[in-house]
Amino acid sequence: MNSLEVVLQINENVALVRAPKIRGSTPFIFKTNVRSMKHFYHELKLLLTMENYPGITSKPLRVVICNESGIDSSQDTVAGFLSEYYPKGNLRDVLESKSPIASVLQLKWSIQIVETLQHIRASPARFYSDLKPDNLVISGLRRDIIFIDFEQAGNWDTFQPPETFYLTWMEKLSARREWDTLTPGQIFRHEQEQAMVFSLDKVLWCIFEGCSHTRNSIDEEYDREVDHEFPEFRRTSEPLQQLIRKCTYGAPEYNSTEQFHQVRDGPRVNVESSAGSEWSCHGSPREVLEAARTLWSDRLSRMERYVEAKGRWMQNSHQEGDVQLLGFPLRPTLAEALEILKNELRDTVFRA
Repeated sequence: MNSLEVVLQINENVALVRAPKIRGSTPFIFKTNVRSMKHFYHELKLLLTMENYPGITSKPLRVVICNESGIDSSQDTVAGFLSEYYPKGNLRDVLESKSPIASVLQLKWSIQIVETLQHIRASPARFYSDLKPDNLVISGLRRDIIFIDFEQAGNWDTFQPPETFYLTWMEKLSARREWDTLTPGQIFRHEQEQAMVFSLDKVLWCIFEGCSHTRNSIDEEYDREVDHEFPEFRRTSEPLQQLIRKCTYGAPEYNSTEQFHQVRDGPRVNVESSAGSEWSCHGSPREVLEAARTLWSDRLSRMERYVEAKGRWMQNSHQEGDVQLLGFPLRPTLAEALEILKNELRDTVFRA
């Protein structure tokens, strides 16, 4: 641990470092988890047990040991690991830069993401819960997509399907900690692929709409606001719009009854309230609290309706409208999504 030199602290769990005793001035990523080493060990195990794959970050290069005494090796503790550094940044950075992205490159990235998800399905991980632009980095000259972050600690609600983020809500409400790591066991096997398909197409919306995130609210982390939000389309071709809509069946944005958005304004939280198609922004402390109460009352009511429909579905006694509410039975498979993307790529190349 003492041999590392910190170049840049990226966030509380990730730093850009150098290890002069290993590779001189070569930079590495140092990864840990200051809040939960359980998540860290889970990721370390998955990275070590999964086969090498072009779309997945390389196996940890070194495990970093910390020993404050410097003498007794029995006091060694694992502090983190070193992994490859990708200097071109992540997909969020690319999208926030607003630099034009060629259609062929957009489709290439989309196909690579689907193929990597298929590989993960067949790997010991089986399920990838953290799919969002922040966790997709860009490789060197070929500009390929590489997956990082395999803690399986969940995702922003806006990139998760209802069948997973409602689990998180129930865990928080019940103050139980069994679901700290969102493993495949919490989701029925036949739902796992549909859950990944949902997150996939939220990312595809970001790629083809040129947006780094899907919603300007406190539900997501971002540096710059996007000029429009999911599910509005301005730049995506019609075949891909249809794919994204099918893959995100069940998204609450399609049938939202929320009257308020909580938005960030520097260090403040403000409230946007709707009146028809117009939105006004205000943010006194009382207004923020009342809006939060109304917002979460509406969300929990939706969760209750969803859980009731899920129970009927599991007992094979579902009612009219339950399938549309659940969403996942209507979503295509990864293979079907891949075929549509490859057809779109062929058509794009042909038109060029």
